[in-house]
Amino acid sequence: MEAEVNLEEATVEVGAVRRVFTRMTPAGGYSWDISFDGQRVLVGVPVETPAEPFTLIQNWMAVQRK
Repeated sequence: MEAEVNLEEATVEVGAVRRVFTRMTPAGGYSWDISFDGQRVLVGVPVETPAEPFTLIQNWMAVQRK
């Protein structure tokens, strides 16, 4: 939700409240957060599985010496 806020002298005037998001639940695996300054919304989205498998070779320097 958002609202305009007007600060004048010693008064605070809050305008009409409006809905910003229509769906705030993590349905479908999406999670979200708002930055501390309120300027950005971070949304986590699923990433497609890579087509090629990832291969990890440990201790490859020892294999090179043989």
